[in-house]
Amino acid sequence: MAEIENVLQTNSQSITNYSTDKLFIGNNRFLSGSLKNTGSASITLPVGTLLAKVIDNALNTANVIGYLCVYNSSNTEGGAIPVGILSKEITIAAGEVATGVSYCNQGEFDLDGLIFNNGTDTLDTIVNGKAIREAIIAETQLIGVSVDQMSGYDNQ
Repeated sequence: MAEIENVLQTNSQSITNYSTDKLFIGNNRFLSGSLKNTGSASITLPVGTLLAKVIDNALNTANVIGYLCVYNSSNTEGGAIPVGILSKEITIAAGEVATGVSYCNQGEFDLDGLIFNNGTDTLDTIVNGKAIREAIIAETQLIGVSVDQMSGYDNQ
């Protein structure tokens, strides 16, 4: 998420703009898992996508128990229990399995960088009696912080 832009480059001077925006801020731990695309089209998941793990599947018809999935508050097969945040963009072809999918499950992250893929969930969506922001803290060791909290000169 950090970006570097060369604005001016001559023989005697250089002007470069640096963006220090980061999704993962500090004390982070990363794990990896497998994600199966059970759809009929390829999918691309951006960095920051909230992930869950399939823990129940009616008769396991899609053979996905234990796989990572995209978090969705209406999923009754375990996809409503967050396990981490995708740390690298991935594209998965239809019916394929991506292995070594890296995700963060511990540390501080920027709340503004979190992505819900279904378009309806927010941090304040209530699932099983608690807001998603509370479920992230309860089910992982992730702590969401506001960008404003990281604006001090010593946080660069």
